[in-house]
Amino acid sequence: MIEMKLTPAMKFCQQRPLFVVLCGAVVIVLAKAVMQGAGMEENFISMGNDDIMRLVMVRDWLAGQSWFDTTQYRLMPPEGVLIHWSRYIDAGIAAFIVPFSYFMPMERAELIGTAIWPTVILILTLLVIGYGTKRIFGPIAACFAVMCTVLWPLLGDLHARAGNLDHHNIQLLMMVILVYAVVWPERPVAAGIIGGLLLLSRFPRVWKACFSSSRRALWSLAVACLTQGPKHGGFSWRSLLLWRWAVSFSGWA
Repeated sequence: MIEMKLTPAMKFCQQRPLFVVLCGAVVIVLAKAVMQGAGMEENFISMGNDDIMRLVMVRDWLAGQSWFDTTQYRLMPPEGVLIHWSRYIDAGIAAFIVPFSYFMPMERAELIGTAIWPTVILILTLLVIGYGTKRIFGPIAACFAVMCTVLWPLLGDLHARAGNLDHHNIQLLMMVILVYAVVWPERPVAAGIIGGLLLLSRFPRVWKACFSSSRRALWSLAVACLTQGPKHGGFSWRSLLLWRWAVSFSGWA
């Protein structure tokens, strides 16, 4: 029987398959971002309404509008329309736009920043899915999970294209982290804290909507965490009290 001699590259792929697949997935994501970003100067106007409005919100905030004032005065002037979106997303997008604006025109900096933001979110999502699946199901399942994610049209074309500035892509990322935190049995306290903090992303408006389906869903999750306990749900009493205290402290409750 002839034994095939493995080259160093083949040995590396055999020993670290997830790392190889993740590198390939990141290359695909970056290549798509470059191709989509190249034509975004002419095509950004054809992006979704939420993407365009998010860029307008970022512009107004950078121009001096208060962090706590999310009213869009360009809509129905002079009173404007109160927008329910979080400023945290504006800050994330601005973190890429502002540095580029120091050595290039603001218009060009906006194009680059709006291309980088969804690309970074997608790469983080791939990393969480890859290493989260590996921890639970092993490296082979993690490779398939990463490949399915990067080829999923709903994520890659609808929420993670260059210029996708709406909050849905980062909501998907936080939901993925939350799901892995729920089924992370080895460290229940850490998983509970992570999951509890991520639940905060849904509370600024949901908490006030007393009969909304979102609030009922969150309360159902909270009750499930309390009844299942740290061993089964990956949550703890301390983590649930943490996010409840944070909600009260932030003034959302």
